[in-house]
Amino acid sequence: MCQLVQTLLATEHRFKDCLDRLRLRSSVGHLGKGAIIYQGVELLGCPANIFLGENIRIYHRCVLMVGPHGRIELRDQSHLGVNCYLNATEGKIIIGKGVAIAPLTQIYSYSNSFEPANRVIECHMVRDVIIEDDVLIGSAVTILPGVTIHKGAIVGAGAVLIRDVPPYTIVGGVPARKIGERPR
Repeated sequence: MCQLVQTLLATEHRFKDCLDRLRLRSSVGHLGKGAIIYQGVELLGCPANIFLGENIRIYHRCVLMVGPHGRIELRDQSHLGVNCYLNATEGKIIIGKGVAIAPLTQIYSYSNSFEPANRVIECHMVRDVIIEDDVLIGSAVTILPGVTIHKGAIVGAGAVLIRDVPPYTIVGGVPARKIGERPR
């Protein structure tokens, strides 16, 4: 009897996974082969502007917010850890191949800003965020609009990125500064 119950539960799980995949495939701009989006992931705004490559993973409770003039791309073999937040209400967030992003990371291509002649509520910044291939981003990193993280870079946990990171450079801190180099 136990074996029958286990088989039925496993079949139900596979059926739910198939339904979730069909729902995702019809809502996002592209869903690559082998992509896995775990339960609790929220695709808000215009999911048709989200493009997911092959064998990507988006773990539990991530939020991808994309507007009609925004775009999010997560290319092949990359992943977003638990509770990541990506905001491309406007602008683009492009994440390259083989990129590992740890939990609690926040990435913004759109943000409020400050301009001396205007009220804060009226000011915003739109600049693309590009994360090139083979990058490692530690937990609880904040990446602000306009940042490019070049190939092979490593970003330490808790860092706040306000400027570009050169290839194979290790950065950390608030604001992030170079703390080493990664062997090529």
